[in-house]
Amino acid sequence: MGSDDFLEKPLELQECLLRAQALLRRYTSAAPPLPGQRCYTIVTFENLMIDPLTRRVLYNRRELDLTRREFDLLYVLSSQAGRVLTHEQLRYYVWNDDFEGDETNAIPVSVSRLRQKLGDGDCIENVRGVGYRFIDPKCKKE
Repeated sequence: MGSDDFLEKPLELQECLLRAQALLRRYTSAAPPLPGQRCYTIVTFENLMIDPLTRRVLYNRRELDLTRREFDLLYVLSSQAGRVLTHEQLRYYVWNDDFEGDETNAIPVSVSRLRQKLGDGDCIENVRGVGYRFIDPKCKKE
């Protein structure tokens, strides 16, 4: 069910604090994990590797120079490969409701720039009226 530990009643305050500190040490990261994930993991495909801890992306054996938002967008989409992520989900996980400028264009513009940098826009699929889906580059339709 996703639990890491449990305490039986009656509980000792000192034991509760020590266990909470141990859990915090174990799961400390820069941002909250994505839905269905307990911690950040390196995302790999045949020709793509995304390391969220070093914020490096290797695509076709070359390192991509991505902005913070582009990296976060690529990581969110690729870590949920095959699933459609709505505009609202992307806004929450990439921008954290911290939009600057025109909200309606921020996501499509970022996706467009990311596609250009990847040089192969086919791995990010637009699902009209809903959002975007990442397709494993090796599983593309020919």
